[in-house]
Amino acid sequence: KVAGFEAILDHVKQLQKAAYHVLTSGAGQAGNVVSLFGDAPETSFEAARNNDALAEVDAAALAEIGAEAEAVFRKIVRKGFEESVLETDDQIEGFRIGAGALVAMEGLLRRYIKTAAAFDNAPPDLAERFASDRATFAARFQTLYGDVQ
Repeated sequence: KVAGFEAILDHVKQLQKAAYHVLTSGAGQAGNVVSLFGDAPETSFEAARNNDALAEVDAAALAEIGAEAEAVFRKIVRKGFEESVLETDDQIEGFRIGAGALVAMEGLLRRYIKTAAAFDNAPPDLAERFASDRATFAARFQTLYGDVQ
């Protein structure tokens, strides 16, 4: 069960990378828009995602992330998406909204996987303990109240 959700989590991470590429490619940006974070959208994206200060983001790591994100995007493009999604502001806005949803999905999946793994790692004799507790409860109930009529 957990393995299936881990596979979904891996796919969500790939989609995040593709969205990152679209959002940091600079395509479709209107000339009259002023960025709140300057001319480095990948810096603000990564800082926001990791809840870091902007100065703490490593430029070499960002370049590596950008290259990996572009490779993932190209792979997805080959699977049926069109590279023309980079051409219009409306489509890029869709990726922006989707990126937020993907980050939220990642958090939910991580929590679910952690919880499911904890259940999978629970003591194996829980069913036996339940049966034993049930028998003990039934015996005590009969002692207190007698036979059920």
